[in-house]
Parts: sequence; C-alpha cells; structure tokens
Amino acid sequence: NFFIKKYYHSLVIHVAFVFLMKHLMMEKGNNKNIIIKDWAVTQSNPLIEATYPRTISKKDGTETDIDLKVTTRAHKVSRLIVSLISPDDEDLRFYRIDISTLKSYLGYKPEFPNGKFYQDLREIAIRLNKQPIEIRPEPKRVITAFFISSYELNYKTGEIIFEISGQLKPFLLQLKNNFTSFHLNNIPRLSSGYSIRLYEILFQYKTIGKRVFEDIDRLQQMIGSSYEKYSHFKARVLEPTKKDITKNTNITFEYEEVKTGKKVTKLIFHIKSNVPSDEPKDPQFSLAFDVAEKNAEKNAEKNADEDILKLTLKGLGIGFDAVEAHIKSGFDVIKDDKKREIAISRCENIEAFYVEKISLLKSSKSGTDNPVGFFIKALQEDWVTSKATKEVENQRQIKEKRDKQTALKQLDKRLLVLSKQYAVSLKPVFDKLASDNTLFNEAYEHVLNEFGAGTMFYRSIKEQKTPQEAYQNNVALNSIMNDRFLKLYPAEFGESQKMGVEIESIKKQIKELKDS
Repeated sequence: NFFIKKYYHSLVIHVAFVFLMKHLMMEKGNNKNIIIKDWAVTQSNPLIEATYPRTISKKDGTETDIDLKVTTRAHKVSRLIVSLISPDDEDLRFYRIDISTLKSYLGYKPEFPNGKFYQDLREIAIRLNKQPIEIRPEPKRVITAFFISSYELNYKTGEIIFEISGQLKPFLLQLKNNFTSFHLNNIPRLSSGYSIRLYEILFQYKTIGKRVFEDIDRLQQMIGSSYEKYSHFKARVLEPTKKDITKNTNITFEYEEVKTGKKVTKLIFHIKSNVPSDEPKDPQFSLAFDVAEKNAEKNAEKNADEDILKLTLKGLGIGFDAVEAHIKSGFDVIKDDKKREIAISRCENIEAFYVEKISLLKSSKSGTDNPVGFFIKALQEDWVTSKATKEVENQRQIKEKRDKQTALKQLDKRLLVLSKQYAVSLKPVFDKLASDNTLFNEAYEHVLNEFGAGTMFYRSIKEQKTPQEAYQNNVALNSIMNDRFLKLYPAEFGESQKMGVEIESIKKQIKELKDS
C-alpha cells in the first residue's frame, strides 16, 4: 500500500514498475522478509551434470553408504546457500542464515527441540563439507570438490555462517552462458535428494522438452544412487521421484524404457510444465535474510518477469501476446531512426521507455477504445507527453535514492564480513610475534615509553607478573600492542595488509555516499 499510494497511485502502474524497473522487487526499506518464490538458484551446467558418489570414504580407508535423510537436507541447504549469491558477485563470501528460519525451511515443526535440531544441523554441515561432488567441465578433466570449506554455528546470534568451497567459484559466479536457473521454492517440499537432483537434471532441458540417457549407470551417479538392478532403480528412485516432482514442482515427466534384448539400456524423459498440487499452506512463507544479501530480481527467471508483465497488460486491457514481439525488439520497436536516437537519449533504459508508454496509455482517454493499437502505436512512433516524461524523471530520482541506500547496505555488509576475515587473518600473526621474545619486548618497550611511568595505564600493566601475562590479560594493552605489531613489522602480515587497505577504502566510500 505504501508504494501504491506514494509512487504510482494505482495497482496497474505499481505492477508495471515491478517488472520494468530493476531492484523494486527487492527494496522494502528495513523489512527483512523476502518471499521465497522470488529466489533463484543459478548454477553452471557442468555443476548440474556433476556426479554424487553414494559412498563416503572413512579415515580407516573403508567406505560407508551415505545417510540419505541427511543428504536430502544437505541438498536443500546447499541450494538455499546458492540462492543467496547475487549474479553480479565477483567473489564468494560468507553466507549467513538465521537458524530459526533454516529450521522452518527444512520442514521442522516449531516444537522440535532446538538442541536436537542443532545436532542435525551439524550433521548437515559436515555432509556438505565431506561429501564429494565430481564435476567434469571438459573431456578428460575431473574436479572433485566439497560444497563448503567451513561453517560456523553461532548460538549467541542464532545464525549459521557458510563458506562455499573456492573450487566451485567458476560454476557459481559471473555466469554469462551455459547455466541453468530455477526458483528455490521448487526445492523445500521435495522429499528426497534423488528428487532434487533429478529435478535439476530435467529442468535443465525443460525448454527442449526431452532428455535422453544412453547410460543409466551415469544417470544414477548424477542422482546419487547405485542400484545394480534396474528394477530396483525404477521402484526406489524413478517412480517415487516422478510422484514427488509432479506433486511439488513446476515440471512433470514421463519416461520411455528402451531395451536391448530384455535389458533396459536407455531412458528417454519427456518433460512438461506443471502446476504443483502440493502448494504450501502459507503462500506468504518467507525467509528472514538481510535484503542487502540478495537481489532476487536479478536472479529471477525470465518466466517470472513475463507473468508480472502479463498481469500489467491485462489490467490495461492488452493481451500479452499482442506486444510480446515488440518487447523482445527493445528500442528497435521505434520505426524512425531519429526518434529512436532521441528515445535512447531521453530514457536511460528500455524499462523507462515502457513505463513512459504505460503512463501515457493510462492517462489517455483516446486509448481506452483500442488500447492494443494505441499502445503499439505509442511504442513504434515514440509518443510522449510532459506528464509521462516527468513520471519517468520522478522514478529515476526515486531509483537513484534507492540505489544509494542499497549501495550503503551492501558496503556495510561487505565491511562487516571483511572486518571479520581481517581479524581472523591477523590473529595467528599476532600470536607468532608475541611468542618471539625479541620482537615482543621491542613493541612492549615502545608502548611503555609512549604512556610513561606515572600513568594509570602504566601501573595497571606493571601489576601483572610478566609482560606476556599483561599482554594476555589486559584488553587495552593487547589492542595497543597488536596495533604496534602492525606498524613495526608490516611485512609479517602479507595479504592481511591488502584487506586492511580495502577496509579503509570501504569506509571512505560509505562516508562519501552519506555526504552526497
């Protein structure tokens, strides 16, 4: 209601702007609730095609079958973490998830004991850290990776922090082609890891409508199963996952069995769009994550955008099919070259151009008799009024302010994460320097000389039996000494110094944004 009243004055213009202007789906002030259906999981196709061994090697050299129940939850958590990655992220970072939210996401009942849930969560994290993923990005090349390299359970703040393995970076970041994206809300209600993997593998071919597997053993490796008999694979994997996927996701499938003699040697899957029959009881089920952590609009699939635009055009009396070709043509929809140049100069992007024309149609009395013809003509000939251009300018200013707020949030979040990494990287160096008596005493004498014997600080230090005890027990001395270590022995800190420079740069950027 706030957006409708303040910015657009009508539901139609509001919905249009949701489709046409970037970031609007995400920006909700300080509200941290984000609807899960808007979250997207984007992975490179080689990662989709990866294999998941059914067994795990133990320390004694033996192998044991994986716990399928834990694996299902691990798959769900890993997809949730991937959905936190923004498409313009240049590097992997720490991904923080609220533990109570994760409990709900994984389907635990509210009354389930927290202690037992924390134990389950540790098992899930261990599985993500130990179960190998085998990726074949090209022939004769196999990468064996683990999904996370570390995790932190913070009972005090009520969150779990994951660090994705650096080996997966090429398959999750800056993906320009050869990738697959689907909405996260297709994952939580699936009942097995088999279903999650088969859903991804088939969704990858949704637009083609068919996928052929010449090697059934290879398919089993991708899903994470290893049944020797096809009849067992069919009964325990194919049939249950077919029901599960049809009931809970946006695709369904049938499969053909091709036999060589009496043996099934080939499977052909026929994939279709689907409306899941098992919708969540609460359609507004949401996840409590920081808005700055996520840009669901950039991650969302094209189909989601089209659904919103269909609603907008329907509200204006226009069928989506009538303008679909024009939308795809971008500014080329304008027939006259000179008018096209003017429109490109006037409108920063194609979204602003369409907002302009939607506003024009809404305010025009002549357009009500033939809205389709009016709208297309307005696009092709770049009709414009001062009222429409003013609205675009107003939206530009609103977007500029919103982008500034988003940038500040992102910088604050980056500063928080980087500061933590910086502190962690410094500690072993501080410990090393403090253990070297010569270097420690040099820094210690610098500090004592700076404060002088008559100060309270000096006396509090001398109350300790040894300088090392003072360093360990006196918080102020510890901080001052560490700062002195940084100044006296900068070469010892290597990469940490670069992080320190970046932290200062971020602080400067934050100040400049706040002052602007």
